[in-house]
Amino acid sequence: MKLSMSSARWKLVRATGAIVLLLACLAARDPIGGVLDHRYANLLQIGFVLVAAILGTVAVHDGLGLVLRGLDQQAGVVLRNLGSWTLYGLLALWSASELGVNLSGLLVGGAILGVIVASASQASLGNFFSGLVLMMARPYRVGATIRLRSSVVGTVEYEGTVQDMHALYTTLRTAKGEVLHMPNSTIATSALVVGRSPLQAELDADVPARTSLTALRQAVQDELGERLAVVSVLPVKLTAAADPKLTCHVEVRSARAVDPAGLAEAMARALDAIVPEVADSRQAAVGY
Repeated sequence: MKLSMSSARWKLVRATGAIVLLLACLAARDPIGGVLDHRYANLLQIGFVLVAAILGTVAVHDGLGLVLRGLDQQAGVVLRNLGSWTLYGLLALWSASELGVNLSGLLVGGAILGVIVASASQASLGNFFSGLVLMMARPYRVGATIRLRSSVVGTVEYEGTVQDMHALYTTLRTAKGEVLHMPNSTIATSALVVGRSPLQAELDADVPARTSLTALRQAVQDELGERLAVVSVLPVKLTAAADPKLTCHVEVRSARAVDPAGLAEAMARALDAIVPEVADSRQAAVGY
């Protein structure tokens, strides 16, 4: 902490000193130029621009470091790069102008090129600036669980644990182990549910129609042995036949990983415990 504070003070001193010296150079340039012989005017101008460029570089570097010091590391890196590129570019244009370089043609060509590049990379720029908004607002962090729905992806919902946040996309890991790279612009325009326990495993199972779903849910949770796990058993479809079956969707949300195969085994043992005829039929099939 002491090292961090001393580093911050040193940056503040350097940035302030660079700004003061830069202002002093700007104020003293004309008086000094009036005193010196005109033969040295070009050398004075070149020296002035070099000194001003060095002082401006120090001020930009240390000033941005102080302004972005309290931000998240990843957001700080992106904003520092964007800010430094912009300010260094303006400093370079000013230096060239002071040296007598005609920038009118360069600016017109740059404007046309900028329009072309912006049109061609509209999606990437949208993702980049959406990433900046997400990094500044911080609606979620790495390790959080989010569920999102957006008009961009229709009625499909995506849910997963945030693995990483990049400038252009956010990486999610789903309960099935899939890795999704979601564009930041899609997330920024989505309805988000943040903070729920991550979905670790899910399956669909057919059970006898008269099975108590409450008892089944409790039995599955007991079989898993996860005290902090949240098990939900939702009815999906009832099949009318000589032996009616109810299709259920089982989900397990937990802070710890749950093996899908372990969930299937826990489901089978839970059915054996609460529906005796299921166990009898399985034993009969094995004996046969």
